[in-house]
Amino acid sequence: MNRKERRAAHKRGCADARVAAAPVAGPSAELVAAAGRYFQAGQIAPAERACRDALVFDPDHFDALHLLGVLMIGRGRASDGIDLIRDALAVNPNFPEAHYHLGIALGAVGRNEEAARAFQNAVRLRPDFLFAYINLALALSLIGRHTEAIDSCQTALRIQPDCADAYANLGIALRALGRCEEAVEAHRQAVRYRPNDAQAHSNLGNSLQACGEFEAAANEQRAAVALCPTLAEAWSNLASILIELRNYDQAMAACERAIELSPRLAHAHLTRGNVFLRQGLAEQAADCYRTALRINPYYADAHNNLANALKDQGEMAPAVEHYRRALQLSPQHIGARSNVLFGMQFLADCTPQELYEAHRAWGQQQAHLAAGATHDNDRSPDRRLRIGLVSPDLNDHPVGRFLLPLLENLDRQRFEITAFSDVAVHDSVRQKLAACCAGWHRIVGMPDAQVADLIRTARIDILVDLALHSRLNRLLVFARKPAPVQVTYLGYPGTTGLAAIDYRLTDRHLDPPDSSALYVEHSFPLSASYWCYTIPENAPDVSPLPAARSGQITFGCLNNFCKVSDASLAAWSQILRAVPGSRLLLHARPGPSRGRVIANLSHAGIDPVRIEFVGYQSMDDYFRTYQRIDIALDPFPYNGGTTTCDALAMGVPVVTLAGNTATARAGTSILANANLPDRIANSVEEYVRLAAELARDLPRLAELRATLRQRLERSPLTDARSCARSLEDAFRRMWRRWCASLSPDSAP
Repeated sequence: MNRKERRAAHKRGCADARVAAAPVAGPSAELVAAAGRYFQAGQIAPAERACRDALVFDPDHFDALHLLGVLMIGRGRASDGIDLIRDALAVNPNFPEAHYHLGIALGAVGRNEEAARAFQNAVRLRPDFLFAYINLALALSLIGRHTEAIDSCQTALRIQPDCADAYANLGIALRALGRCEEAVEAHRQAVRYRPNDAQAHSNLGNSLQACGEFEAAANEQRAAVALCPTLAEAWSNLASILIELRNYDQAMAACERAIELSPRLAHAHLTRGNVFLRQGLAEQAADCYRTALRINPYYADAHNNLANALKDQGEMAPAVEHYRRALQLSPQHIGARSNVLFGMQFLADCTPQELYEAHRAWGQQQAHLAAGATHDNDRSPDRRLRIGLVSPDLNDHPVGRFLLPLLENLDRQRFEITAFSDVAVHDSVRQKLAACCAGWHRIVGMPDAQVADLIRTARIDILVDLALHSRLNRLLVFARKPAPVQVTYLGYPGTTGLAAIDYRLTDRHLDPPDSSALYVEHSFPLSASYWCYTIPENAPDVSPLPAARSGQITFGCLNNFCKVSDASLAAWSQILRAVPGSRLLLHARPGPSRGRVIANLSHAGIDPVRIEFVGYQSMDDYFRTYQRIDIALDPFPYNGGTTTCDALAMGVPVVTLAGNTATARAGTSILANANLPDRIANSVEEYVRLAAELARDLPRLAELRATLRQRLERSPLTDARSCARSLEDAFRRMWRRWCASLSPDSAP
């Protein structure tokens, strides 16, 4: 409930600003009676004068103190109202309406713990006090006590079954607990009983959005602004839904309308930033998030989203600091908690042990969720297994594209696949993935506990996480241990930190034998490649060597710019110095990202004229850009994955630096599986030398250009059948271990 809603509820409850008892004759009593008449008539100034005059005659007059406190709240002077009502309660502590108004005043200044206690006092003294229960529910929700808030709303509804305010606050509490479908029903009831209330429609829209019902949600927000065109919050909410529908022009227009109506509405500035960020305009997004933080420095979502914008600009260290600040402000901010762990993967000065300890600490905080989990799955070791996949990326995303050839080649007589998909927007890859599955469950907006119950009901034998700590992960589903065997794979090669996940899939190149202590899960090496790559149908033919035409070597990196670390730039500057006349082509949006590259390389003595950038590209343009690159440079410490495979498919050799974490060895795994071990460096010096030597050997470059695609097609990386057999073997061996009640540590 926002400030406008709170004022409306207060106004509806002000009928309870009555006197405590029959007035006693005298000037103060007469003045208070007059004040009450003025108040009921909406004449606030004379009501206030009458109360103050009464207090001159009797400074401890309960009714004068109480009513003046109510008047102060109505005038926006809640702090004064608190003092006055507390003075009144010192005179008469058993008047429930005074406790109620004290709660209103405390809530208005954000003292929600105290407000909840005041409302509890009010309902203790008056068990049928409808508005006290309604506002108690709000205060409890604001301090995270959502289950108690639901109880308070249900009590209010027993008092008045058609109370729209009670349904509204019930919906807010249910949505906070992730019970989105129940929240939608509660808000529908609020709309039913108050169909012309714009806020009721906006609340319903918010809950529909949480359920992933974006079109219906947008319709409710449109209904809200039609009923009340000045309701800034509804315009901002509409914008956030239009972002999900990828209607960015209308989303921006809705944001600007919200800001015009309420320039200090932090949520509108945050949503405007989200529009920019979805369009790849990280600099503009960051400016919006900073504006939101100037309005509200304690806005955890703004810190989290500012971190996302900084991440997109390659500013990983400050990004991680903002993720941590979001967590300080909102310790239950699940997104920020995972974002910190994911962001640490990109920091060159973060050691493998630090990564392990941070992930393990997070996992230990979730350990209680698995308490009492048991499984009665049929322990037959060789029966057909039910495999569950949980992911927000079962569509045209690197995870979906790497997964598709595996599913297409999996033996469906031995394995039945069920997807639990957090995908709201469908595309052709999603359609192909669904065709490989026996079951497909849409879990957008579904609470983690409910998803876990759904998985148990489906009697999944092996449940596979495909996200780790990346965006929209469902690790708290896995923390509840809904399947007897749980595995993490493909989101990125790392650890989740969850002991409830038994295995992490890897390969011998990603994880040397001495790296097992860096992961909470047991590392299970696939006999084939970790990656299963298919050369895209839209990939153009391999072009002749660009240097043969231009007379100069072009190095390139088309990875997401967040992977371009200062350490990478320092190494690339050495390469450019070692190869006079060479150029560097990078993927980076206009703005600070490009400025950071130019500043770093200029400081190292590289003329900015040798640097070229490309921004956002369609897939066709992206592949054509490889026709301009002679040698691809893998960033570190977070290597490329899809981009490395794409470069090889386009005949572009890749030079990588083998690091000491799995994300820093992705290039090592891909190049080793592509039979290109001579492109793997073990030090920065070797990385620079390998790139420079290859640049000087144009015949070797031309030969690689002409043969790399064919070599890739003959490599384990693109042998989908072998990769699928390897995955099947891993699943079967994991299952047999569980059937025999052996620990994952005994697996090879």
